[in-house]
Amino acid sequence: MPMDGGGTKPTKLGWSGSGAWNTPLPFTESTSQTFGFDAKDVKSRYPRLAYDLENVVLGPMPVREFMQTFLPVSAEVLEKRPSHLHAFDGIGNIGKESDIYEPLVKALNADPNPATQRAGRCPNFAFRITANHPDTSGGKVGALKPDVLCYATKHLTEAELKRTNFQSQADMGFAASFIEIKPQASSDHYNDPADKADKNAHRFTLGRQATRNTLSSGYEKVEGDFGQNVAYAVEIFARQHRCFCISVSISGHTARLIRWDRSGAIVSTAFNYVTHPELLCEFYWRFGSVTDEARGYDLTVVPATSAEETLFLDTVTAHIKTQVDVSRPRTLSKCLEVHYLKSHVTAVQIPPSDSSVRLRRFLVSRPVSFPRTIAGSGTRAYWAVEVEDAAAGAQSAVRGRICFLKDSWRLVSTGAETCEGDVLRELKAKKVPNIPSPSFDGDVFDAARADQQSSHTTITGDFLDSGWVCQSSIIRQYVHRRTHYRLVLDVVGFDLLHLRGTHELLHGAYNAFEAYQGAYKLANRLHRDIHPGNIILFNEPDTKTPLSFTSRKGYLVDWDHSCVVDGAQHKSTTYMPSLQWQFASESLLEIHRPQTRYHEPSDDLESMLYTVLYCGVLRIGHDMTYDKLVKWLNGMFDESSVTYSGGYSGGKGKRANKERRAYTQGVAWKCQQLKTWIDTLCDYLHPLPETPQARRGKWTMEHVQEFWKTFLQTSHLDQTNRHDHIAKESSKLMRHAPKPALESPIQPTISSGSKRMAPDSGAVEDMDASRPSKLRRKDGQSGSHSGRVQDASRSSSPLRPRHARGRSGSVVRRTMASAMSIATFPPSSVASVAPSIAGPSRIRDVRAWHPTGEPPNHSALSVPQSSRGAQVVGATQRPVDRGDIEPSGEVTAKQMCLMAYRAQHQSAAITDKGFMAYWEQLHPAMREHFEEAARKKNMQTMRVSR
Repeated sequence: MPMDGGGTKPTKLGWSGSGAWNTPLPFTESTSQTFGFDAKDVKSRYPRLAYDLENVVLGPMPVREFMQTFLPVSAEVLEKRPSHLHAFDGIGNIGKESDIYEPLVKALNADPNPATQRAGRCPNFAFRITANHPDTSGGKVGALKPDVLCYATKHLTEAELKRTNFQSQADMGFAASFIEIKPQASSDHYNDPADKADKNAHRFTLGRQATRNTLSSGYEKVEGDFGQNVAYAVEIFARQHRCFCISVSISGHTARLIRWDRSGAIVSTAFNYVTHPELLCEFYWRFGSVTDEARGYDLTVVPATSAEETLFLDTVTAHIKTQVDVSRPRTLSKCLEVHYLKSHVTAVQIPPSDSSVRLRRFLVSRPVSFPRTIAGSGTRAYWAVEVEDAAAGAQSAVRGRICFLKDSWRLVSTGAETCEGDVLRELKAKKVPNIPSPSFDGDVFDAARADQQSSHTTITGDFLDSGWVCQSSIIRQYVHRRTHYRLVLDVVGFDLLHLRGTHELLHGAYNAFEAYQGAYKLANRLHRDIHPGNIILFNEPDTKTPLSFTSRKGYLVDWDHSCVVDGAQHKSTTYMPSLQWQFASESLLEIHRPQTRYHEPSDDLESMLYTVLYCGVLRIGHDMTYDKLVKWLNGMFDESSVTYSGGYSGGKGKRANKERRAYTQGVAWKCQQLKTWIDTLCDYLHPLPETPQARRGKWTMEHVQEFWKTFLQTSHLDQTNRHDHIAKESSKLMRHAPKPALESPIQPTISSGSKRMAPDSGAVEDMDASRPSKLRRKDGQSGSHSGRVQDASRSSSPLRPRHARGRSGSVVRRTMASAMSIATFPPSSVASVAPSIAGPSRIRDVRAWHPTGEPPNHSALSVPQSSRGAQVVGATQRPVDRGDIEPSGEVTAKQMCLMAYRAQHQSAAITDKGFMAYWEQLHPAMREHFEEAARKKNMQTMRVSR
């Protein structure tokens, strides 16, 4: 029941939820940080978000064309707007951005003064300053606080409406639009071309700073500011059901209008809103005068009735009892809160495209996952309950059916893309085992119409051929047309991280392996996105054996980015994979060239190994302490580095494990069967010199299937030996651990009646990326993750790591700069250097860099003073003196390591033998950072020589 001004819910009349507004936050997100253990605060998010979106921004669109195209209203409506004369004259000299807040908001809101009484410049909406009151719905870590938010007046409490200082709590669940403000015009993220400039060669996004120096601190600052703007749009998409949203970016006295959708963003030309107030005033009058649909809301999502909320609760509760053993304390309530929040049940309506088909109505509450990027499929998934059409019978006859609802934006750029429902039907027809069956799927149409012309489709790409678009030849490679799509499945369970023991881990993963193998053998198709979240443990409804005595079956889901394999080459026919960075094969990450490196069956097989390994170290007993475990996970799964071309490469931890078992060998598993399975698969993948002959040449689906099947038949695996290593340390991990590991849901903003109930509005410490000194938190849940790579949030740009920072990303720069300082500014010890290189994981002891936890044997490294200057094997072809910081030729990682060690032992030199002993004991993570330092130094040398 959509209403003008937005999504109220009349609880007194028996309604639940807020329709398209204020969707609950989930346990986890479909992002690169779903499984990554890097920092989750906003400062860490902004540069990556900037990198995600910079190639899908179109601009600069003329301001009036922007308004007429995206906010069309009649001339009669425009004639009713208040006078714009001197509207923003109160904004004079600007020292800081807060100087803009109050005069801007005062000019936009209605003026109640009888002497100067004036209507608001945005009908039925009010503007509030939220810069000092973050939205902590997702926890304090990563809390967001746009400078100004625009709310429908129906969503403000009486107290907020009467407040004269216009201060209010940020609530992204109800924000209709936002204004982000920077004090200077030089902070503008965009760069309009000159009148006669070659637009195809002109860089519009971040172009002003890039023309000066992409490595400058100024570029990094503006890059973070741009990412901050993106983060606010991401949050609105995550907290509301949106097809698009519109915002304003202000830099000093200039402003830009921005329209965001799942293909990218369109930005207007810059205009001076003080000298030309008519533009901003007209924009907001149009914004307040159009319908909710024209403001970007998905009106197929409506409030549920109180009776439907009861139906949803009862149906979900009954299903949980078939999936988990609820005899343990709080098991039922913990599982229920993952999928349900009281008074937050909404109905997703799927209008029929054929008049003979009834309206389908699905009840949902808390999503299982949702995206943290703008451009991409924006997948939001739910446990859902389908109800009968209210017109089909009496309310007492309504019953619910549990199902899984996947809401996404599928690619339709070429018209040849296959939707996931068709893929699943094809696999089912070919008897592929252990995959879900689609019960319904289709594109989403507008709530009021059902014709094919009214489907929800992105339009950013429609403007690629416009004369005002800069770098269109580059941008068109990344901007893809997408259509809103919903898929309903019959498999409703928990992901692999919810395993109960080794038995369920290896059996459930084997079921998924059978699906992967069957799809390849029977349908010539690769999955290309195997990870714990895509293996669902599901207990068949007709299972006769009590749940406490059986293991749930594993289903391989999420086939929307699978692809057909070239029969001759046994490779994918498309090069753009959809992968979680942590589970991609080492060869895909090592040199990421998506145009030439196609996905192969062995890549999926390797992802399966890493999936079991990841779940094992988080959920099965071993001897690693919390600190060591986080470093182990970072080194094995999260590592990445910037390449010369500005992309990302990784997989060094995986390669180190292949070549010398640098990670798996150091884990003392309490379950010896799991150790045997992991050791065998690692030997199959990459045999060591000591590997038995029987395990060589076995890295094929057939050999792995034969071993795995026999292993399960002959091994007695523990069914209840789950051990939550991370969850037990959750209070320490709010900044780093992903939510699937923490297993603690986050609380959304509570709404009641037709008003928004603001939580305690006491000021929270500033989370702005521009103020890193104030990033301290006492507690709070991790609520703001960055977007999943590539098409996990289905971004249209290539595979990237979980902490991507852009081509000159701040983390990469700090890492390499810190490593370079080892050579140029000798510290007192290597141990004191390690923390500055390590990034989020601060290393306090040099032992932490060694897989065994033992320090290197320094006695073996001490050599007579007379041998100073001896040649280092593999480092250079001539003697290297301690002061020789810039030798001729390319610098190597070993050479950088030598410089660091000599800085520590200034009175000693080391021989080839001594250095090699030290090098061999060095932790892989430390080697990787020395390699980064060498790469950076060589790059700088090349620039100087040019």
